[in-house]
Amino acid sequence: VERLLKKYPDEILGIVEEIYLGNGQLFRDDEHRNNVIVYGESAGAIEKSKLKILAGRNLTDEDSEKKKNVCLITDHAAKYYFGENVNPIGEIIDVSMADGSSMRFAVVGVFKFESFMYASQEDPRDTTTQIFVPVGTAKKIANVDNNGYESLQFMINPSADSSVVAEHIREYFDELYADNPTWYVEVYDVMADMKIINVVINVITIAISIIAAISLVVGGVGVMNIMLVSITERTKEIGVRMAM
Repeated sequence: VERLLKKYPDEILGIVEEIYLGNGQLFRDDEHRNNVIVYGESAGAIEKSKLKILAGRNLTDEDSEKKKNVCLITDHAAKYYFGENVNPIGEIIDVSMADGSSMRFAVVGVFKFESFMYASQEDPRDTTTQIFVPVGTAKKIANVDNNGYESLQFMINPSADSSVVAEHIREYFDELYADNPTWYVEVYDVMADMKIINVVINVITIAISIIAAISLVVGGVGVMNIMLVSITERTKEIGVRMAM
């Protein structure tokens, strides 16, 4: 991976490693609780996700190397778990996971929760938010080899063509593991999905515009007919008024 970054420095700005640890809940009592998803993230995750730190600090490479039990939580979770006016920085949280296990972390940072990523519930305490822990800590919890990768996300230069970069990544690893019959690489380009979404949105926009145009024409014809009928019915009255 390091050689790949050196080979394409103008295309790939960096990498983000992520491990999904599962769903869980922060729970003190019925009034102080929040549903959460726990992810192990490398230090570049905040840069990748454009998250806004509201209090405390970001995760660091040192946190991951030393496998520290620290975390970032959302302002939503801080509000509904700790309370409205409680500073969560330095506080300890216990996460009860769906599989029955439990994890304990110290809060080192709070970031703004973007609710558009998750469906809001009638009770805000039931809305699911994210907890980010150092990727090294997540590997220790998940019992994953610390020298390997489960998945990687590449941060690409905005001026680079994402499809070309994806092909370079695929070619690089295919060549590197050419003698390994069990190896294959799968590269997923998010921008490809964005292009499809944009095409669908454009088609929907055109269809709605056509429907709106037809509606305007039909409405205009209807108004014209009403005015024409009104004038036709009052022809004699208009003639008498003009004569007088």
